[in-house]
Amino acid sequence: MSFMRDRAEEFLDNAKYNLGKGFYNLVMFDIEQFIQLYSRFLIYLKLGDYPKTRDVYPCWET
Repeated sequence: MSFMRDRAEEFLDNAKYNLGKGFYNLVMFDIEQFIQLYSRFLIYLKLGDYPKTRDVYPCWET
């Protein structure tokens, strides 16, 4: 699952690039994607394969 971490870091790099160019709306998009992917990566490290759901509370109950 390191591909998720790698992809998240690509979004972070894009955010830094777009920040330098002044594309603030793209910075926010890239940061949001970074947070989502990196969070999923961390959850995977802690729980292993986890149920795919839009609601995060079932993840904490397992």
